[in-house]
Amino acid sequence: MDFLANLKLRRKLLIAMAPLAVMVVVAGLYSSIESKRIDAWYSNLIHNDIKTLRSVTAARELTTRSHMLLYQLIAEPYPDRQLLISGDLDKTQADYQAAIAEALRQGPKGATEIRAAGALYERAMANAQAARAAALVGNREKATEVMRVDVDVELQQARQALVNIVEDFQTYVDLQSDDLTTKTHRAILFTWLVIGFGLLASFAAAFYIVQTAVVQELLSVHGSIQDLAEGWLNQPLPYLDRADEIGEISRGLRTLQRVAREHDTQSWVKTELALTLRRLQAAQDFAGFATALLSRLSESIPLIYGAFYIADESQKRFFRVGTFAIKDAGSPLEFALGEGLAGQAAVERRPLEIAAGSDVRITAGMGTVTPGKILFVPVVNQDVVIAVIELAPVSSLDERQQALFAALLPSVALSAEILSGNIETRKLLEQTRAQAESLAASERQITARKEELETINQALEATEVELRRAKEVAEEATKTKSAFLANMSHEIRTPMNAIIGMSHLTLRTELNPRQRDYVRKIQQSGQHLLGIINDILDFSKIEAGKLSVENIDFDLEKVLENVSNLISEKASAKGLELIFDIEPSVPTQLKGDPLRLGQILINFCNNAVKFTESGQIVVKAQIQEKDETSQLVCFSVTDSGVGLTQEQMGRLFQAFEQADASTTRQHGGTGLGLAISKRLAQLMGGDVGVESELGKGSTFWFTARLGNGALSSRHAARPDLRGRRVLIIDDNAQARAVLSSMLTSMTFVTDEAPSGLEGIEMVRQAAERNEPYEIVFVDWQMPGVDGIETGKRIRALPNLTVPPHLVMVTAYGREEVLKQAEDNAFANILIKPVTPSMLFDSAVEALGADHERVYDVPAGPTLELGRLRGARVLLVEDNELNQEVALGLLKDAQMSIDLAENGELAVRMVGTHNYDLVLMDMQMPVMDGITGDPLQPAPSHATHSRYDGQRDGRRPREMHRGRHE
Repeated sequence: MDFLANLKLRRKLLIAMAPLAVMVVVAGLYSSIESKRIDAWYSNLIHNDIKTLRSVTAARELTTRSHMLLYQLIAEPYPDRQLLISGDLDKTQADYQAAIAEALRQGPKGATEIRAAGALYERAMANAQAARAAALVGNREKATEVMRVDVDVELQQARQALVNIVEDFQTYVDLQSDDLTTKTHRAILFTWLVIGFGLLASFAAAFYIVQTAVVQELLSVHGSIQDLAEGWLNQPLPYLDRADEIGEISRGLRTLQRVAREHDTQSWVKTELALTLRRLQAAQDFAGFATALLSRLSESIPLIYGAFYIADESQKRFFRVGTFAIKDAGSPLEFALGEGLAGQAAVERRPLEIAAGSDVRITAGMGTVTPGKILFVPVVNQDVVIAVIELAPVSSLDERQQALFAALLPSVALSAEILSGNIETRKLLEQTRAQAESLAASERQITARKEELETINQALEATEVELRRAKEVAEEATKTKSAFLANMSHEIRTPMNAIIGMSHLTLRTELNPRQRDYVRKIQQSGQHLLGIINDILDFSKIEAGKLSVENIDFDLEKVLENVSNLISEKASAKGLELIFDIEPSVPTQLKGDPLRLGQILINFCNNAVKFTESGQIVVKAQIQEKDETSQLVCFSVTDSGVGLTQEQMGRLFQAFEQADASTTRQHGGTGLGLAISKRLAQLMGGDVGVESELGKGSTFWFTARLGNGALSSRHAARPDLRGRRVLIIDDNAQARAVLSSMLTSMTFVTDEAPSGLEGIEMVRQAAERNEPYEIVFVDWQMPGVDGIETGKRIRALPNLTVPPHLVMVTAYGREEVLKQAEDNAFANILIKPVTPSMLFDSAVEALGADHERVYDVPAGPTLELGRLRGARVLLVEDNELNQEVALGLLKDAQMSIDLAENGELAVRMVGTHNYDLVLMDMQMPVMDGITGDPLQPAPSHATHSRYDGQRDGRRPREMHRGRHE
């Protein structure tokens, strides 16, 4: 078995596994051949006999079907149905003939019996022609008699013949299948026997090879490992020249032996290095340093002599400062850089080694010694040669001595640098002592300078007092400015309140069209001027750092409804469509400042309406990021207006800046709205921005960090809306997409139609598919066929078992449109923009659900004044114009109104009368509204509502039972 010695263990095992491989190949070949033969038999059985059996079975079923159809034909009273059954009989007879032909083609076995059965069937069907003819002319008795006498018997015989054929084929197929199963079991048994014999042979071969060619050699290697563990690092290792795994183990063991020797060398080097550094650190000058170094080197490296040269400050000349075993006065005491072998070693920055020769002799007491080699070793610190060591060892340096020298040189360089620093420090100390006297003289100068600095500090304190006074003056000026703005606001708003209020009251009187137009323009101009005043006041708050935001629970849908109420009329007046696209993930119950949130949206929407002549305005809301307590919501307003250039966008969101500031600009404005919006967004933890393309429209956006609201969400006893089908008909793709998204989030199944005609066709097709729509949302203004006409045509469609509920969606709340919608059976009317709450309520109402809406906070003021009739109200107002406006506005409610001109009079009147409501001005003579309220406790049934003549229409200042804003 010597041929196995140099083989790798893998190959040895492969040789051991050879019998198994041979047996497996033999078994595999046998199994493949047998499998192919069995597979061929099975294929023949399936393709011929089983398919023939399937065709005969089909023919049997067709015989039964023919019999059944004949009696159906006789029993059918309607001629048109009889014709259909007769056609089925012909088709069944043709299928029977095809099945018999297929059975004959697939297998010749039983061909005689199959043809006989086919002949019986054909004879029966030929005799059945008389019965069919009698049945078609309505003579059922004759047809039944023919069937009973001839056809029934012949069809039964044909069917029984096919049953017998099926049973014969089934028996034959079972026998063939059993035979093939037996052959398969025999092939499997032979295969396992062959594989088993292969396993036994392979196991025997593997045991022999492992025992003779592996175990014995491993025991030999184990002895070498034991020697290495006991510290015998120089013992020879066996099997190093072998090419197998044992050889690789031996060579790995040699590497381990080498590493162990290196570790031993490193330990020795560290010990010697520590002892040498301890001696070097004790040296006080370079002479002692050189003596200690050479002495320690001689203990580790046998030396004949040694010398140590140190560089001067220029590093160009070296001086001998210490020697070992030589006192030769004739040897050089110094040399220049590059001079001699020592100087050249400094230039090369590497050790130089030469053979000494007979000219170099060292005195040894009894005689002289000639060294074999001389070493010149430079000592380098930070790429600078600071010393050169000259050594004459007794013999060449071995591995350990070379390692010691390599580790020692950096430490020698560092120690020499430290020693040089110590020497320099001692020199500096001597200079310091010399300078101490001069410092004493300088102390007197410092004292004089200190007195001068104290004088300067006193002047700085006086300056600080002046700065404090200036600050107080500035703060007083700020207070004066704030008071001035408050007073000016009051003085301006009081006549503005009269202008707007009187205009409103005048519009309620009988006016001719020209007068009504004038008064409406006066009212609109007054409201515009009031908006400018509001912007100026907000901006003054921003400059003074007094602008703040609230953090209260609110309903986002109510904010959007307020925006819709203020913007939709302006948008519809210009023919623009206002769309709300609110992502379903945005919660409706939030926490923040709803007033300021709406202020920004109204500002953005007003700008969009102002700069857009046609198209649409889309208000979007989506969540950018969310955590457990809050979410960063991004609101955007997109228009299809004139757009902005890059230069114009760069000037936006700055005070008094407008996109078009020229004297010929088409649109007005103060330029404060966007600056205020930016500051409000920042106060709400967000930011603002704009994206625009000239001529294609703009998108103004802002973000706000809003908390999770504590208000309970509105609830209703809602029906199951899952899978309820609705159709949206609107020519505006954006409006369709928004409505579809909201309805889909409510679990409706939605379809869309871009025009009235397509919508009508979709309703008709859905009804024909028995998948009718339950609700159809129809836009009013559409090209071609408008919403009213579309609703009429849908109602007029024939074959509508249950007509869909119609909901009109329009941006125009005109009376004539509402009247037409009601006259044409529209279930509800939605005024754009549509919020999810409005859409849900409309859908549930259209489906006829009995539900009750529940809100946590009243939705807002109502126009049901009948509930206030007879209520007793106290109006506290000092201005006659405001008195007249308030009385005019409250007149229609038919309330009992008392008037007080100041807070003091109001307090007395409340004490003597029971009022249901107290309306009180903030600023009045004698006693103002804030002072007047707490002095008199309110009756248990009374409500105090404080208003200010300065109110800006955006932040009503209310106090319910002493709760101050």
